[in-house]
Amino acid sequence: MEDLDANIMKLETILEEIGESDPERARWLNNLGRHLNSRYERTGNPHDLEAAIARTEEAVEATAEGHPDRAGWLNNLGNYFEQPI
Repeated sequence: MEDLDANIMKLETILEEIGESDPERARWLNNLGRHLNSRYERTGNPHDLEAAIARTEEAVEATAEGHPDRAGWLNNLGNYFEQPI
């Protein structure tokens, strides 16, 4: 669990340091969403699920329609909405 928490903190730091126009921003947001969802699955803390959804929504919004990664991020988002609370 410590590794997961550390990775979440690293991803949050990266997102604070890169600009809004960074071409990899959506990828970092999606990765953060995946890690937050993993922590939710372990702890059951609904704040983590809400944060996973919010960050993945940001990733989708930051990705152009037709971009090959967008479908995967939408799939992740749909999976998070199916999580039991």
